[in-house]
Amino acid sequence: MALTVPRFGTGLPAQLYSLAIESGKTVTTVDIPSKGNPLLFTTANDRVIVGHYDLQQFTNDLKKTAVAFSEPGHGRTVTISPDGTTLVREIAPGNEFIDTETLLNIGERLPIFVPVSAGANFLITDNVHWISDYPKDRSFVTLLDAEGRQHLLYHGDCAGRPSVLNNDRILFTGCGNVTVLDTSGKRIFEKQMSCKTGEFAGVSRSGSRFAIACERTRGFDPSYVSSETFDIYDALTGAVMATIKSEAVPEQRSWTAFSSDGKQFVCGTPSSLSLYEIQ
Repeated sequence: MALTVPRFGTGLPAQLYSLAIESGKTVTTVDIPSKGNPLLFTTANDRVIVGHYDLQQFTNDLKKTAVAFSEPGHGRTVTISPDGTTLVREIAPGNEFIDTETLLNIGERLPIFVPVSAGANFLITDNVHWISDYPKDRSFVTLLDAEGRQHLLYHGDCAGRPSVLNNDRILFTGCGNVTVLDTSGKRIFEKQMSCKTGEFAGVSRSGSRFAIACERTRGFDPSYVSSETFDIYDALTGAVMATIKSEAVPEQRSWTAFSSDGKQFVCGTPSSLSLYEIQ
């Protein structure tokens, strides 16, 4: 298991940690000379990619590979497909797909679009508003395909930030429900959540399981988390397989991750992580 830890205000680079699953102890630590808090991505071939503008690939025991990417202009890596094969970079102008094995561009440059999630060959956003066609609706989910064409998948009042589960399914929460669509916009299932404002908290690389975070907050400006649970869903049926309560409640939402097969789930903060087995 790998995680990045920023060291804000110290003048020191962020650190990349490798942790032993069995004990939680640190196996390896690597300094990451990157501006701000570098993003961490795990790939389909069990590599680790770290960065934001510049990217460096590591093995799963944090040894540098020869694969790296240096940003020559204006652009940043924003997300990865759940299967670990494809990164998405925002460039000026537009977007591009990056192969995680080679860190080379795949296909043609896509038009300007604000991706909030991605599959291996498409982008998803809630930032395109089809109000000329549907003036009474407040929320929209739009897919941008590899040819740069936009497809409206959902319009109505109940879509929060959409997230890709796999190359065939997309999830969003809203109005107290979790809804899963296919990439044509067909509704696969809709389930009532255990909280009204639950939000997506990760999916396994296999796409078989996903998590929804439910939290209670106290205070105002800033507010802080007083309790936090995660419902683990079966992505095929929408059944809740487990509910996990955070042992160490953070000020803001916990970091979360699944194992690639979805049978393990980790949540917490860099200083206090908890690992759970899911039957």
